[in-house]
Amino acid sequence: MVCCLGLTLGISCYINRLLQPIYDQATRSTTFFKASNAVHALENYTKEARLQSNTLFATVHVNHLCTIMPHEQLTEPLQHFLYDYVPDRQVQGLTVDAIIELIRFVLQNQYFIFDNKIYRQIKGCGFGQPLN
Repeated sequence: MVCCLGLTLGISCYINRLLQPIYDQATRSTTFFKASNAVHALENYTKEARLQSNTLFATVHVNHLCTIMPHEQLTEPLQHFLYDYVPDRQVQGLTVDAIIELIRFVLQNQYFIFDNKIYRQIKGCGFGQPLN
């Protein structure tokens, strides 16, 4: 178990507060969790002229992905996402590059205890972390 009360928890919470509104705004019309919301989401998608003849629909179920991916495979797509959705490259005075560096710092400083030994998590991020 990764320590949820570790030294990087404050940074994780701060980054989560910065990025959650950006993610919510970017995915608001394409993400839904109940089948009853599918029609409404499709209508919004169409109104925004995003529905194309080659649009694909998918259902994705991901199990434990956050614990097995190398850190660069987590940070690189996030950096591209932020470049796409943060036009001035700053969120509340913090640059996208600084945010990515903070995330790398958090990922590289995750520790857990197993069988009375301390280990550093070198892939993914622990369950229960604000950055999940």
